[in-house]
Amino acid sequence: MRMSMKRTQVYLTQNEHKALTQLSRRTKKKRSEIIREAIDAHLARNERQPLAKILDEVAGTWQDNTVDFDKIRKSWNSQIA
Repeated sequence: MRMSMKRTQVYLTQNEHKALTQLSRRTKKKRSEIIREAIDAHLARNERQPLAKILDEVAGTWQDNTVDFDKIRKSWNSQIA
């Protein structure tokens, strides 16, 4: 299945163009294919980023947890009764 393509113009620095050309030769892929793969990878990372960022920020926050959940539950139960 071939997706329809839209043509676009992108300006690259000389270093970016040189590196892209070298990668193209080494991998035997067209520069446009490499650019599309890079864009797809970037978009995929950014779609997941909010959740990943949240998880990174809270990672380890319960590591040294000293909360007594039984005490909290008993307190709640006594307030309800």
